[in-house]
Amino acid sequence: MVKKYEYQPSTVREALFTVLVGELRDMVKLLQNYLQDVQGNLGSKRIGSSPASHRKPDVVDWIQSVVLDPDLAQRVYSEMDLLEQHALSEIVHEPLGELYPAKISAKYGKYPSLHEPRRGDFLEAHSLADKRVFCPLLSIVMARNYQFARDAQEVYRSFVPEPPEPAPQYLSTLPERLTFPSGEATEEFSVHSMEQRALLDVQTMLNLVAQSKVGVSTKTGRVSKAGARTIREALSQGDYYGPEAEGLDPYDVQMGTAGIIPFGWPLLLQAGKLAQPEGGKLALTRSGRAALKKKPHQVLKTLWERWLKTTMLHEMNRIEVIKGQKSKKHPLYAARKGRECLDEGLTDLEPGQWILVSDFFRHLFARGDAVDVVRNAWALYIGDPEHGSFGFAHIHWDHLNGRFARAFLLEYAATLGIIDVALVPPWGAVTDLRGLWGTDGLTCLSRYDGLMALRLTPLGAWILGKTTEYTPAKPASFLSITPELTVKIVDPQQAAQAGSMLERFCIQEDASTFRLDAGKAMQAVEQGMSPSEMRDFLRQGSSGELPEQVRSFLEQVEQRCSIFRIAGEASLVQCSDPGVLRDVLNDPEIRKLCLPAGEYGLVVRKADEEAFRVCLHKLGYALPLG
Repeated sequence: MVKKYEYQPSTVREALFTVLVGELRDMVKLLQNYLQDVQGNLGSKRIGSSPASHRKPDVVDWIQSVVLDPDLAQRVYSEMDLLEQHALSEIVHEPLGELYPAKISAKYGKYPSLHEPRRGDFLEAHSLADKRVFCPLLSIVMARNYQFARDAQEVYRSFVPEPPEPAPQYLSTLPERLTFPSGEATEEFSVHSMEQRALLDVQTMLNLVAQSKVGVSTKTGRVSKAGARTIREALSQGDYYGPEAEGLDPYDVQMGTAGIIPFGWPLLLQAGKLAQPEGGKLALTRSGRAALKKKPHQVLKTLWERWLKTTMLHEMNRIEVIKGQKSKKHPLYAARKGRECLDEGLTDLEPGQWILVSDFFRHLFARGDAVDVVRNAWALYIGDPEHGSFGFAHIHWDHLNGRFARAFLLEYAATLGIIDVALVPPWGAVTDLRGLWGTDGLTCLSRYDGLMALRLTPLGAWILGKTTEYTPAKPASFLSITPELTVKIVDPQQAAQAGSMLERFCIQEDASTFRLDAGKAMQAVEQGMSPSEMRDFLRQGSSGELPEQVRSFLEQVEQRCSIFRIAGEASLVQCSDPGVLRDVLNDPEIRKLCLPAGEYGLVVRKADEEAFRVCLHKLGYALPLG
């Protein structure tokens, strides 16, 4: 987490008065040595060689005059080493002059320390590991305060150039071996191209929901075990990991029946207002039925924009080993801010360029916008609230916020086709568990730890607003259609997605063969599928024009499906006396409001029911309620 400082000193003098006298004397000695070398180059302008006295006010006044002298300030900047210049550039152009060590370290590989380490102290022991470098001139200019004084900031901003924009560090090509953070190389990684999968899977999911095949909890909206199995079988390429992929130790992190993609899709549809739970199943909303007629990439964009704002789920909740998330101490911020940080970070990427996840996270820090969803780390823990707390000093960003980011990227960004991903099994992939209390039986913290690299897709660039147009690549033909109205799936990889679509308006004859059927087609029309959608799907799946018999079949469906329509609701009214029924039908006013229905019945439209009652009253009859 990047620390924010709330107060900026107005003057260097104000900041210097917070420094101990011993440190002020060290600063004076350094400046005196420095002035001996540069005083002759300052022309006629002279600076006192020492403070007027050893009193703190005089020492502070002398240092302030040195730091704020415009000529000397430029000379000081020129004498700084490269890290000090980079750091000063970042600091003076921050609105409040803050020093963000994590941002500078991510951008330049090292970060400045304003305090000189002493032998044997904690700072010296960790300076190499933390890439911390003592910067004496920067320390003096900033008065050893982590915020630049406003008067000094104005002086240095006039000549210090603005810092360069951070640039993501891409891989030239995805190597044959990926390296774990521990340094160990692995050859067992898989690449998942998600763009075409998402375009197919979103149609599959809408079709499954239209057929009431996705079971969910009515309380939480999360997919049931049976629903997850149905989704896994229907998806074009299943989940990232097979159903057999689980931790060897029962106490280790488990993938679970719902997995990753089957868990994410139902929540995405609900967050996008395309589906809602009804009686333990997902059902399409009016927007969901309209989405069946939209282009898949338009639906995916809607789902992404709405997921960024949803409160249905906090991605940290998917890291089950981290307890205390629902504590009364409210340890987590809303997920929306973290999602937006990742959304902006993904927008910086170039489509088609692979980047390691660690380098992507480093880029988030370099742009000064790292994910921070943890309000109170002390309330989060593993195993024991006291010993296993995440509030201790050795806990770093990746333990909590990094897991949130991985869950969001893999379960939602990749599922929607925004990024392609390179994965390894999560167990043992991120070796940052050492030193964490209560992790003896764990080899990872989450099922998302296997995310090693990602790549922005052309679809993702369009969804994120980097490009204004998107044209989906035409998929290879996967259907064989005969004049006998038979449709055969010829591409096994498309079997699940194509089958879920075909079974809506065809009769299934075997695992890969379907036959067009008028009854099924009419049933599909009643469920919201238009004949033009059937025609478009068959055209997209086949390599040539549809046979004449198939075109004729679809034309008949289109003609016949519009012959009948629901014009409104009506009530069936029964009359026990045929004579009275004849009198009613002969009345000039009342016969305009009803139609005969058999020997003893009348049909009255709901809209005319009140007027029908008034006419009955005039004839001396009543129509009891119910």
